[in-house]
Amino acid sequence: LTIRSDEQPEYVHELADYIDGHLREIAAQGGSTTPHRVALMVCMQLADELFRARDLHQRFSAKVEARLKMIDAALAEHERCIDEYSSAKS
Repeated sequence: LTIRSDEQPEYVHELADYIDGHLREIAAQGGSTTPHRVALMVCMQLADELFRARDLHQRFSAKVEARLKMIDAALAEHERCIDEYSSAKS
C-alpha cells in the first residue's frame, strides 16, 4: 500500500505498524472472520481509544483550568493584601 502524506516517513510507518498490530491481533482472535470484519473491528478499537483519550484530555484540561482559577484568585488576594499593607504604612 502506497501512502502519500505531508508527514515524515517514519511517522507514517509508525502509524501503519500500529494499525497492522491491531489487525494481526484481531485476526488471531477470530477463526473465520473476513478481512472486512477485521478492519471494522480495528476501526471500532481505534475509535474507542480516541474517545477515551479525548475524554481524559477534557477532564485533565478542566482540572488545570480549575487550578489556574484558584491560583489567579490567590494572587489577586495576595495583591490586595499588599496594597492594603502599603496603604496602611503610608
